[in-house]
Amino acid sequence: MRVAVCGKSKPLVFLDADGTPSGMYIDIMDELARIGGLDIEYVVFDRKKQAIESLERGEVDAVLGTLESDQTGNPLLASTSEIYSASMCLVAEKGKSDYILRHALTYGYSTAYEVGTSSFVRISQIRPSPILIMSNQDSLYDALRSGEADMVIAVRDCIQYRIREAGLSDAYTTAINYLSSVSYSILLKRSDELRLNTLNTCISSLRSGTEYARIVDKWIIDADLEDAQLRIRNLTYIMAIVFGAALIIVSAFLFFNKRLKQVVAEKTSELKEKVDDLENAYVLRNKLMEHAYAANLVVRQDGSILLMNDVARQMVELPSDREDIPTIEELPVIGELWKKASQAMTQPQLLAVRDGKGVRRTYRYQCHRTSVPDEFVLIVEDVTSEERKKTEILEENKSQALNRIIAGIAHEIKNPLTTIRNYAVLADEEGSDPEFMASFH
Repeated sequence: MRVAVCGKSKPLVFLDADGTPSGMYIDIMDELARIGGLDIEYVVFDRKKQAIESLERGEVDAVLGTLESDQTGNPLLASTSEIYSASMCLVAEKGKSDYILRHALTYGYSTAYEVGTSSFVRISQIRPSPILIMSNQDSLYDALRSGEADMVIAVRDCIQYRIREAGLSDAYTTAINYLSSVSYSILLKRSDELRLNTLNTCISSLRSGTEYARIVDKWIIDADLEDAQLRIRNLTYIMAIVFGAALIIVSAFLFFNKRLKQVVAEKTSELKEKVDDLENAYVLRNKLMEHAYAANLVVRQDGSILLMNDVARQMVELPSDREDIPTIEELPVIGELWKKASQAMTQPQLLAVRDGKGVRRTYRYQCHRTSVPDEFVLIVEDVTSEERKKTEILEENKSQALNRIIAGIAHEIKNPLTTIRNYAVLADEEGSDPEFMASFH
């Protein structure tokens, strides 16, 4: 099985020093090959578009790590089940981050994102600044490093991996951690039903075991945990410095009294600027959520709703002019999802429920912590039509397989009946011939 890869999205997939494909997707594909007894040969392409065109021409059998948009509009191609889901985030240089958050709604700034992810983050609806479209995640990182883009909307795992790898964690900041999510799968020809069904079975088997989590943990580092540990260390150093400074101040209070007042005034001014920046950051976040394609809600631990966009209001049939928003447990559908959502979800989950009209619908949901304690973001998508389409394709595949089996049985029965019929006719015509009748024995 010839599998096409575009090795420019580290750590998901990349080329090592020897030019050999490596990364999390390669480990996942190797494990799928082991489960399904497949012989894999990797073919490297510079761009994903070239890989897909090669698949259409039949030069390769599959393309690894494709988005849903890569298959949309092409009835000849079909995607497997999801092999990984990642969050989209907004990253900028720390020197520019304050300016972006303060002037995001009044001044333009250049933004870059990977082709095929625009349907997940509709950043163009928010401001008229220049937009740069890149072919892969490594190009986004290069555009940010070179200054070609003021900010990038990238896969969180990829951009943070590259920043940590280069030792530039102090130079760049993640302004918004969660904008939406993207799902990756394997793209094949729709006519290649055997491989498609085999891979889907292998994916289901892999994700139900422990090996999948081991592979993900090998390549994806919990940046939030590292940041928390760094903040604790920094806080310890600051506390030690403050304690030492306090001793000095006590011993020389009269001498440093005037200087202390000046420091307090400077810190107060800095704090006011940070508060203003935080307010602008909230405005930008709320604007992004309002234009998101999925239902987005900001919820406290006690279930009170701080913010919900129009998509969420339409999902629960809540008028846009109603100000007294009930608690999230009281909302139809979303209330059930909130009860099942884990506050430490790493992957989106699916749940089938019946809406207020008794219609069975399927929803994809995920829940994330924000930078504010006791505050969470719940993202809900109605994927009923997507799941129904998958079911229809599965039933169609079953019907086709059954028809082939019936046709084969009919063929096997027809052959001996034809022979019997021919001998019966000959026996009727040549029954008086002793030599002929002896041939039957």
